Amino acid sequence: MMERLDIYSVSVILILLFTVEFAYAGSLPAASEPPSASEPPPGSLPPAGDLLLAENSLLDNESLPIEGILSQSDTMSGYGSGIIFNGAFEPEVAFTRANELYLEGYYEEAIIIYEKIIYSGYHSAALYYNLGNAYYRSNKITPAILNYERARLLSPGDEDIIFNLELARMHVRDRIEELPDFFINRWWKKARDIMSADAWASIAVSTFILTLLFFSFFLMSASVLVKKLFFWLAVIVLLLSVLSFSFGIDQRNHLRNHNTAIVFSPTVSVKSSPDINSTDLFIIHEGTKVWVEDSIGNWRAVRLSDGNKGWLQRDAIEMI
Repeated sequence: MMERLDIYSVSVILILLFTVEFAYAGSLPAASEPPSASEPPPGSLPPAGDLLLAENSLLDNESLPIEGILSQSDTMSGYGSGIIFNGAFEPEVAFTRANELYLEGYYEEAIIIYEKIIYSGYHSAALYYNLGNAYYRSNKITPAILNYERARLLSPGDEDIIFNLELARMHVRDRIEELPDFFINRWWKKARDIMSADAWASIAVSTFILTLLFFSFFLMSASVLVKKLFFWLAVIVLLLSVLSFSFGIDQRNHLRNHNTAIVFSPTVSVKSSPDINSTDLFIIHEGTKVWVEDSIGNWRAVRLSDGNKGWLQRDAIEMI
């Protein structure tokens, strides 16, 4: 009787965990459904020098707070012809057109169309990555860094994004040494950033279903040896599911609650307090990444990767 009760209790717990994981996966931003019925043909565009374009479907991923992009009144006549269909903006067509302009060397025109797509409410790692490439080709390093950072938020394990971001950072004037992170935190973040939150959610749900399958075999098997085998298989896969679930939750929270920004002013004097007449602590330059920790009016309290802190005006930075 006690054995049946234990099995029943374990079954109920597993079902509850599955429900939680299923609900969690459903709450994440979609990573496989395009915003429109049409979908661009598969494949990738040819390389453009050392910066490659990504030709992915425009996905309405987790929205990022975007400032300073085009207004509704901006026009795209000439180089943007063909992206308005029956009076409606066609983001997939616009994305393809911007990629074509990039490959033809019309980087400024490509930038305008990429920005227009973002203003229309579409976000994807491919979109920010291509926009960063266009800015880099236009010798606008700071906005290139900003968009590479946004692309990495949506696809943290993408090696091309990481490489191009590091390439752009080489042009930044400030050389700031990062404070060493605790090794466990460093390992955790490195493992978490291998995949996006959506990918971790898919693995968590898949491995949990496999756990239920192994547990069913454990219940139905008459052999003690087979029971032990499927029991430990279920335990191992369940641990993998919980770990994937934890990585996905942490990745999602990192995406939604990030507080990083890029300095856009050529030179910024970081103050000791939110007052224009306060003491200058140190100077930073455009392209430098900062962490925003507090805000008072038009002032932002920021921290550098080396631990130095101070205040600067909001207009000097752009949130990632």
